[in-house]
Amino acid sequence: MAAPPAAVLVSSILLLLLLLLVVILLPLLDFIVDLIRDALPAYLCVDTRRIYVFGYSNGGMMAWTLGQDPRSAPLLAGIASAQGLPLWDYLLGKGTDTDRKKLPAIGIYGGRDESVPPGDGSRKFNEVLDDDGYYYVDAFHQHRLWAADHSCPVGSSPPARYTYDIRGRREIICRTHCDGGAGPPESLDCRAPYDGHGKEAWHLDAALKFFTAHAVADG
Repeated sequence: MAAPPAAVLVSSILLLLLLLLVVILLPLLDFIVDLIRDALPAYLCVDTRRIYVFGYSNGGMMAWTLGQDPRSAPLLAGIASAQGLPLWDYLLGKGTDTDRKKLPAIGIYGGRDESVPPGDGSRKFNEVLDDDGYYYVDAFHQHRLWAADHSCPVGSSPPARYTYDIRGRREIICRTHCDGGAGPPESLDCRAPYDGHGKEAWHLDAALKFFTAHAVADG
């Protein structure tokens, strides 16, 4: 009996990995939903209208997942992902009703990141450059889709430069398809052109500034 073609074996392995990912994420998402909705208010003084998610690398991927999943997204007021992007099969919009709830998102990426390359918008998915074999959604397309979900006029034009002052990092370039108005827009793609894949103190500073600007009003 002839051995199956290599392409079939690779496809089968990828399918098994995807199923494993689903098996892992489903109970984890249920746990997070229960934590936000039931456990936290029962034991802590928490304003459940102001739950924000910040994650780095794999945590940044999880931040996008929480914003995309209809079970968790309605419980959040905003997400921030530092050097994390969804895997190639998760080019999805926000998991809440577009007309009823906004879910602002800021992405923070390194221009020289070889582990989770943000890309330049020329393709929807980018392969990592450190031989891991993973593909991630291109940051341009992820933020473009997020902007469209907030009724921003994405069209076919590239995103506009948005001035977003980040303490001590003048070289940071942020872009958006949305009109920021009086504050940061609902979808903001920020790049540090000379950074690789590593934690930086300014990542959290940028995220907290973004969350503060999108704080849910009282009442």
